[in-house]
Amino acid sequence: MKKTFKIAVLFCLVISMLLSAVACKQTPPAQGATETTETSQIPEEPQKTYQELYADIISQYTTLLTAKQKGEALVAPVTDGMGENQTAIMQAVYEVVRGIPDAKNAALYGYGYRDYDGNGVPELILFTKYLSVKAIFTIDGDAPILLSAHGDGNPNIFFANSHILFARGNRFLTMHKQESGSLREFTYSSFHIEGAQIVYETVYGQVYDNEKYEVVEKFQMLDGKRTAIDDDTFAELYWEYSTLADGIIQVTFKLQAPYLHLPLEEKSEDKSLPVADFSSYAAIRETVKAISDCVTDFATNDWENGEYDDLFTFPNDTAFEYYLRLLYVLHWDSGSPIGYDEIDLNGDGKDELLLLSEDCTIEAVFTQKDGVPVLLESSLLGEEMWLDEERHIHIDSWNVYETENSVYEVTKNGEFRLLYALFLNQKGHRYLIRDDKIKKITYAEQVEIFEDDYVCYPPYLTPNEYSRTVTDLTYTPLCANDEDLYQKAVGKTWYKFTNWDDGTEKEWETAFTYVTFENATDDRTDVHFQYVLTSYYPHPDNESYLGSTTTESSMMMIARKENGAFVFDTGAIEGRIEFGDEYLWVIIEESTDERFPVGYHCFEVDLPEEIPPV
Repeated sequence: MKKTFKIAVLFCLVISMLLSAVACKQTPPAQGATETTETSQIPEEPQKTYQELYADIISQYTTLLTAKQKGEALVAPVTDGMGENQTAIMQAVYEVVRGIPDAKNAALYGYGYRDYDGNGVPELILFTKYLSVKAIFTIDGDAPILLSAHGDGNPNIFFANSHILFARGNRFLTMHKQESGSLREFTYSSFHIEGAQIVYETVYGQVYDNEKYEVVEKFQMLDGKRTAIDDDTFAELYWEYSTLADGIIQVTFKLQAPYLHLPLEEKSEDKSLPVADFSSYAAIRETVKAISDCVTDFATNDWENGEYDDLFTFPNDTAFEYYLRLLYVLHWDSGSPIGYDEIDLNGDGKDELLLLSEDCTIEAVFTQKDGVPVLLESSLLGEEMWLDEERHIHIDSWNVYETENSVYEVTKNGEFRLLYALFLNQKGHRYLIRDDKIKKITYAEQVEIFEDDYVCYPPYLTPNEYSRTVTDLTYTPLCANDEDLYQKAVGKTWYKFTNWDDGTEKEWETAFTYVTFENATDDRTDVHFQYVLTSYYPHPDNESYLGSTTTESSMMMIARKENGAFVFDTGAIEGRIEFGDEYLWVIIEESTDERFPVGYHCFEVDLPEEIPPV
């Protein structure tokens, strides 16, 4: 349509010029008069929004879903005279609805928008409440096009009867299974979106023999040919393309999925709902407080299925994404009240916003791009984030399938860049990822990198303690606690556990430090430290067994309240105590006692003497 419009404008301009030329020839301007030319301004047709461009697809989708729900026969689209692109779209939508197993499931099918490749054009995703992707569309020029679909008989499908899943970032994963006799073949393909096309990164798989109970073939598609690969190549491909964050598949899907609009579900807009506002650091803090107040009993299954999606209103797709990630963080953190600090991580003179647990474990990191906050990373179950002396962000990730230790930096332009990562998969393969390359390494190489480079904190500090020691993080709770934390703390026993070895796996030490309070008044308390050190070493008579020696010592000191803080000074150690809801911090500022090294030390509440039976 734009091409026709341009031709019409050009034709009008040519006619206008010819008429002007004739008029000038017949009536020359008077001597001394100023010649003027008036150009007719033809208003341009307003550009359609992406919702308007996708409207016909949503209309067809809704009509078919309604018929499916009512048990009516679906009418195949009439595509005579249509172009190839429009035909593919209509057939894809029809196949998606035709593939719904029964009428009651139609209400679970919906759609959403998200710009996956970051080019400013949101994609349209048809998917279900259970996060199974059915079709992906984007906009090319001024018209929607089909990128990929799931269903029988669709010419654009990559694998018939395959499953398209949300993966990480701008990545989708296709999983396909087929059986022939005793053989089961599993094929994986990974693709991402680049503008108006799907780019397949790799296709590989394995064949399992049910009778032999073993994998009989591993393969990769190279230049259109099926090529045999070894175990190491398969493991590398699996790590690079198919592993899902922390092995928590449904969580990964939910975090990558857009807001799900369900056409068959009637919803009334509640004007009283709070707004998920991420327009500034101050707004983020208020939004996080509101999320904490709105949701008390969190259930992962309900979160995955969208039960929490309508507790807020979302000004844009980004706000919905951030809300999902922070909602997950708030209910899988350490259980302590969420707090924050603002600290410059990249040296650009502007602070990043860190959301913290009370033990100063980092739960989320925001930076600013062009004055707009951007969520760089948020923690998942089985992850721990902490800072080193250079203010790089370390992420320790572990589950029953794999472990990963990664180091990221926040660049001056606000990017979250991987410096390197150590990866161990379930088969015992070890890898180093650096400069966008993956390299298989030995156990000795992994230990060397891990011990000499990654583990930069001393053995007497945990990662979160080290973060605070080297960066002076300050935990400020977002929600005020009306309890007297001092009086609450003095009635409890607090403990800290540390362990370290010499790297030989034959000798190591563990230490428990207990803190209790006695004779507490409003402005002073006796603080009792009990230190239990156990050393383990090869048994002198049989090195297959371990011997151990345990020593105990204690110290009593007085902490006095000065300027709102409880401080102590024994001559050997000097510091202060911070009382929290779930954690107690003992900050050693000066020390000549090796039992109490300088740094921030975090203590937890001791377990009860009697643990009730499960």
